[in-house]
Amino acid sequence: ARLQAIVRKQKSSLNSGNLAVKEDVGFHEMLAKISGNKFIAYSVHLLRSQEWLNYAVIAIRAKLGEGLVVEHEGIISAVRDHNSAAARSAMEQHITKLIAEVERYWHEVFRPAGAS
Repeated sequence: ARLQAIVRKQKSSLNSGNLAVKEDVGFHEMLAKISGNKFIAYSVHLLRSQEWLNYAVIAIRAKLGEGLVVEHEGIISAVRDHNSAAARSAMEQHITKLIAEVERYWHEVFRPAGAS
């Protein structure tokens, strides 16, 4: 219920033209907390406490990405169903997609002059 409430706020914020950074951070921190894994929770907290990084990643995903909220809803569905394999898979896909989008942005924006 808590994760779903965060995603509802995220949708509303995105629909209003905002980046929904606060909601994205809240989603990942809450997910890490409810995992029960203190190492993961602390690691996520450390990463997400870097405000500049949050804005950079969310801005890149907003420009290139699609379906951030859909990805979050898939994760919530797996967690709600107590399906650890599906939750793990959804998170792996979420992270893999994030990495691909950041790499794509990096290559598009910082391509050396004359490179094709």
